[in-house]
Formats: sequence, C-alpha cells, structure tokens
Amino acid sequence: MSKTALLFALATTTAVASLPSLPKVENVPLSPAEAHKNMEAKASTGTPGLPEKQPSELPSVKPQEGPAPTHPEVSTVVASNPDPLKEAVAVAAGANTSAPTAAAAPAASVAQHSSEDNHKTGTAPHAHSLPATAIPAPASAPVPAAEPTAFTPTQEASIEKIIANYIKNNAGEVVTAIRVFGEEQQKELLKREAAKISQFKNDLLNDTTAIVGGNPNGTIKLVVFADPNCPHCRHLEANLSEIKGLFSNLKVYLRPWAIMGPESSEVVSGLMATAKSGYDKYDSVALRIATSNEKIDKKKFLKFSKELGLDVKKIQKAMESEEVRNSVNYNHELAVKMKLDATPTILMFDAEGAHIILPGDKEALKKTLSEAKA
Repeated sequence: MSKTALLFALATTTAVASLPSLPKVENVPLSPAEAHKNMEAKASTGTPGLPEKQPSELPSVKPQEGPAPTHPEVSTVVASNPDPLKEAVAVAAGANTSAPTAAAAPAASVAQHSSEDNHKTGTAPHAHSLPATAIPAPASAPVPAAEPTAFTPTQEASIEKIIANYIKNNAGEVVTAIRVFGEEQQKELLKREAAKISQFKNDLLNDTTAIVGGNPNGTIKLVVFADPNCPHCRHLEANLSEIKGLFSNLKVYLRPWAIMGPESSEVVSGLMATAKSGYDKYDSVALRIATSNEKIDKKKFLKFSKELGLDVKKIQKAMESEEVRNSVNYNHELAVKMKLDATPTILMFDAEGAHIILPGDKEALKKTLSEAKA
C-alpha cells in the first residue's frame, strides 16, 4: 500500500472515532425509517443509556467539511463494507491499480473498490461509474494549424528534371512564350512612360526650337532626339529620310542632341545652322553623315557641306549666332527635364495621345506610322 493510501485510511478511521456515540443496531442494512422506528421502540422499553426524547429532539451531527466520513452503522454506507477501516484499506488498495495521477485519468474513469467478501473469495472488484461531475473533463487542446508541405530533396530533384525535360522538348514554345511575355511587359512600360511625356507636349511641338520637316500641317507628329555620331541615330535618319514622303499627314520635329562628346556638340550646331537655310539643305547633309562610318567633328562637317554645294561661310556664321545657340540649349534642357538617357528617342503624337516608338528597321517604322490615328 502506498503512503497516500495509508494516510487516507488513518484519516478516515480517526474521523469515524470522533463521531458521537449512536445506539447500536443490528448488523443488517436498515432504511432510515426502520432505524428510526427501532430507536423509538428501544427508548420506550427503557434501554439503558438512552434518555427519553421526542424523535424530533434526537441529537444532530454537524456535517464535516470535505468528503463524508464512512460509518458502518449509518444507513448511507454500503452494507457490504461494515468496517470503515477495512473499507478505507480496500479503497486505497484499489487506488494503487489506477492511473499514477489524477490529472492523467480521463473523465470517464471508473472508481473501483473491493468488499471484504471480495478479498476473501478472490473475485474481481465491482466497478461503479463516477458521476459526470465527479471528475472535471480536461480542456480540449487546440488543434495546431497544418504546416505547409515542403518538398524533400528527392522530390525537388524530380520536379527540376521534369521542367528541364519539358524545356528541352518544347524549346520553341518556351522561347515564343518568353518573347510574347517580354513584348507585353515592354508595351505596358512604354505606355506608362508615354503618359508622363504628355505633360511636355507643348514644349516638344514648338516649331521655333526644332528642325521641322514633312507636312507643316500634318496631324501625325513625330519627334526625334538624335546624336549625329550615334550609329543607331544614323540608321534612323537614313530610314526616316526615305519614308517620310510616304505619309502625307506626317510632320517631323528633329531635335539634335549631343550626348557623345564635344565633337557631337559642334556637329549639332552645324546641323541647326544649316536648317536655317532650309530643310532640304539640312536633309542633304544629315543623310551624308548617316551614310558615313567615321566619327564626325566640325572640320568633317564643313567638308561634307562644301562637297554638297552648301554655303560654308553662311553655315559657320549661323553656328555662332544666338538663335542657334538657344535652340541647341533648348533641346538639351528639354531632354534633361524629360529625363531622357539615350538616343535615338522617338516620340509620336496622334489622336490617341503620346506614344514611345522603339528604334527598329524601316518596315517597323512604316507599320507604326500607318497604324497612327489621325
């Protein structure tokens, strides 16, 4: 027997011994009514030691705090356990076969106790279910959220192999998908940038600060920022010189912008000065530069102008004029204000607003101009 069970038995025996003396009854389980009638009969026959009192004046026993003490002669005690000490020992012995701690026992546990006859006959102890309120039900533990499933290294290797095989077997489709995706992303980017450029429309379409060609009254307007020493700008200049006459509703604004060193600045001034003598003269020298494979400076520019039959002295004088200097500075400041960072930069204005055109071949430029809305 454990120490806890032994202490429980001794405490129970002590509590029983401290109860007031009650009249002895037969060692037979009686109901409360029968026990009361028996005591009245003995009182009427003068049973020694029992004073004559009315049934209502029988001494009362003050309830004890905690579990009710077990007494063999009280009618609430199970008849098969008349001895409180033996009953306490039996309860303690039964407790040794239960779970180690009360906290570990479930709410539907069964309290077991053995009678004296059970110990003598060796029969199994009789089990009684405790009331539902006897043992509080443990609080249900919260169910943890399911963790996201992670792939094992073997699974990851299998997935990578599947993807690699698909790309290998469908390379054409993958490349096409990437190209289409890139084009769509680029269109969205250009659309957003074009919306920002719209605020500079009046500055861009200022006739006095640009070299204007094509139809002066055209409703499709093309603005080009270009450096004369930029290879891509030369390619654009050659294409534009050829196709601008194919679109009768096209007005061109050429804005030379030097970003490739001091040599380019000198040539830009020469181009702006030549345009003062007429667009056709500008176009001739610009096309001559566009077909050259060498870097052009002021000396070479004047050489090309002379070869084309232009008035070199007049061009040199115009290059030093305030009007040309203001136009050159205006184009530079406008490009900086618009945060341009490359040449050529091609902008178009039509009935649908501002557009940014990517540099391309001649056919791509023709297609863009043909789709513009007048």
